Amino acid sequence: MEVDAEFGETEVYFNAVDIRIPLSRATPAPLATEIAVTYQGCKVDSICYPPNTLLLPIDLPQATASNSIDAA
Repeated sequence: MEVDAEFGETEVYFNAVDIRIPLSRATPAPLATEIAVTYQGCKVDSICYPPNTLLLPIDLPQATASNSIDAA
């Protein structure tokens, strides 16, 4: 955690971060969509910059029985 005068206590990660996000869709058809990722850069022992949001494109292929997961 970093403590910033403007944003308070802020959780920080160094280097790469892997995040698993479960997705579902109404049909098995291929789907092109976007996901919004909000992040905030911090300088160690200094300040945190204002949050920024980036839209990342996601291309989901045709769903089949072999690449689907039962969420139940």
